[in-house]
Amino acid sequence: MVKRRVLLCVPVAVAGGLLAVASPAGAGLPGGATKVVVAGGADAGNINGHLHRAASISGNVTGAGGGTLSGAAYLFLNGTNVDTAAFTGAYYFGGLSASATGYAVCVSGTTISGGNSPTGYLGRCYTTSAFNGIKPPAGAHLVTLADQQEQTGININLPSASAISGKIANGSGSGIGFVGVTAKNRATNATFLAASRSNGTYQINNLTPSAQGYSICAKPFGSAGSTGYRPRCFNNVSWTGGAIPSGATKVSVSAGQVTSGVKITLQRGAAISGSVKDASNGNPLPASEVVVFSATGRPLGNAATNQRGNYILKGLASSPDNQVCVYPRSGSTPGVNYKGECWNNAGWNGRNAPPSGADNVSTSTGHTHTGINFKLTKVTTHLGKISGTISTQVDSHPLQNASVTLYDGAGNYVAGGLTDPSGNFQFTDVFPYAVGYRVCAQAESFTFAPDLPLIPTGGWAPRCYSDVAWNGLAVPTGAAHIPISPGQNQGGVDIALHPGGSISGGVFEFGGNTPVSNASVNVYAPSGALLGQGLSGVDNGLYTIINLPPSATGYVVCFDGRHAGFQLPNYLPQCWQDQPWDGNA
Repeated sequence: MVKRRVLLCVPVAVAGGLLAVASPAGAGLPGGATKVVVAGGADAGNINGHLHRAASISGNVTGAGGGTLSGAAYLFLNGTNVDTAAFTGAYYFGGLSASATGYAVCVSGTTISGGNSPTGYLGRCYTTSAFNGIKPPAGAHLVTLADQQEQTGININLPSASAISGKIANGSGSGIGFVGVTAKNRATNATFLAASRSNGTYQINNLTPSAQGYSICAKPFGSAGSTGYRPRCFNNVSWTGGAIPSGATKVSVSAGQVTSGVKITLQRGAAISGSVKDASNGNPLPASEVVVFSATGRPLGNAATNQRGNYILKGLASSPDNQVCVYPRSGSTPGVNYKGECWNNAGWNGRNAPPSGADNVSTSTGHTHTGINFKLTKVTTHLGKISGTISTQVDSHPLQNASVTLYDGAGNYVAGGLTDPSGNFQFTDVFPYAVGYRVCAQAESFTFAPDLPLIPTGGWAPRCYSDVAWNGLAVPTGAAHIPISPGQNQGGVDIALHPGGSISGGVFEFGGNTPVSNASVNVYAPSGALLGQGLSGVDNGLYTIINLPPSATGYVVCFDGRHAGFQLPNYLPQCWQDQPWDGNA
């Protein structure tokens, strides 16, 4: 169920417009934007955008060793990231405003795939400034732009990075797969990640050369070995799996080179095993999450039960005072839940640290503490239903594929769905709720009345139960509450959608009637909330947006042509009428 409005946008002939009034727009929209008044059953036409051509920046991305690179390029203005473009060999940023101070164009080495460098690549900003993947350095070359200028040939070449390789092994030298390996730059604290292969080998690429070198640590993801393994850092330095210890051995790197042979031998861990079952019938409770805590309440690990209700927690440290708890889980039958519990028979809410009455479970290296079994108490709730019909207010035709949303009393989303061919909807398995639910409905782009050949002008406006007007966003305070008692089947929650309004027009190049296709057309409430969205027609640049709630104060209509084409100068965004806009609401 999508909570935003989905609207129909089609190229049509431009119709006559309704009165437009000038009024300050909401947050993010230009203050001089003219609002468009919308009436039910009517079309506000001739709401046209006349877009100015934009500037662009483009270039190639190459790397040491040759080959084609794919990755992400970032565009910055005054140090702020304003656009991101995926590329393969070449990048393109269109829809840009003129800037005398200039843009920084940067490529992150960590996003790169392809190419022939065996060590990965370092990030760069045009032309040669190092890029850390976050923001351009102060010395980055800036690319200035005049109105409608196409800056081409802004090429970036990525140098080879450094790399570290090695093996993650157990005490007998056998490799351990699926182990997370972290490389921490000892000068900048930047971290780089990799995972060991099935044979235990790993390689971490894209490392920045560092005179202070790197600390390398390994932490198992999986459950290899009968009792798992403990985290460890190079060279034979113990690790809790949290902050990298300062005593980890330095690993030096060189640009374009792989520092190999960095082997980490993991020590065996301890384990806890048991089962989770239904106390009333002994049936297993699969997918229950079991968590082990330290004596101070810090989570140390977790595991899910299998189809037989069994679990095993591996890779634990030796300790006399672990505590083990299982989260409450929902049963396979709606309304059936289970109470949380910590060993042994101590109630738990599934969120906080174990209660004071929980018993300790000891662990020792290389051994599994078995028999930590749980029998959870079942809690059954008798659920209810809410049902009704969505129809048209004018002639009571049922609406198929109308979107119906169930909210709680505070307006939070609970569930959603679509009406059937008879306009009916039903929310089943509804929990008892004395405060009462609220139900609202709106037409989507695919909503129609089966016995009506055409969608009426303006479509249908959103509405909430008890015939309260709705804008499709926040639930109105006047919407009726529907209390549900255990097992209650509440029918007759019927909603008739009143006639909606529409806004139509075209998107053209400034100074003429050349259509702009695939420009985004957005309808905003004065607050800046998006109410409707569509695209201008491919052949004629025309659009129509329907299913809008009538509004005497009006809406702000904005046009965004920054991505109307592919590798074209494109167009600057604006709001009606010819109000410059940065594209943000």
